[in-house]
Amino acid sequence: MGTIVAAIAHTPFWVFPVIAFVLGMGARHLRARTLSPRTLFVMPLIIAAASIANAATTDLDAAHAFAAWIPSAALGLVIGWTLAPRPLGIDRQEGQIFIAGSAQPLLIIVALVMLRYTFGYLYGRWPELHGNPTYAAELVAGGALLAGVTAGRYGRFGWWYRRSA
Repeated sequence: MGTIVAAIAHTPFWVFPVIAFVLGMGARHLRARTLSPRTLFVMPLIIAAASIANAATTDLDAAHAFAAWIPSAALGLVIGWTLAPRPLGIDRQEGQIFIAGSAQPLLIIVALVMLRYTFGYLYGRWPELHGNPTYAAELVAGGALLAGVTAGRYGRFGWWYRRSA
């Protein structure tokens, strides 16, 4: 328990409002909502950007980062596609997709925050791990998996929208 308290105590203050903001963004997905096809890919792009930013902060060279990112993202894409619930409704004339509330986007955001926070702690506590390619590949692969799940989920919503014509 002391380690957790120490980790939180040594976290820069600005991190907490960022965490609160992203958790708030995830909590919005708990309620049913209406999306336009143009906005379907906003969250997947944000998660992918965060994942790529995580990859860029590691000591992995581009080839190894790419080798860790692509298969993990592909697996996540399949998982997200499979787990995506059918939309509550689709209105092609208004250009709207009605989606049920879900904890999945919030859980993905929580997992991404935990992944980054954990590796930040590990790298801060044991700086020698920063040069370890295994830890770097795990960070890259974890972020890519989450990005893939998000892209698969929202990609399937878009697929259902296009099929509804």
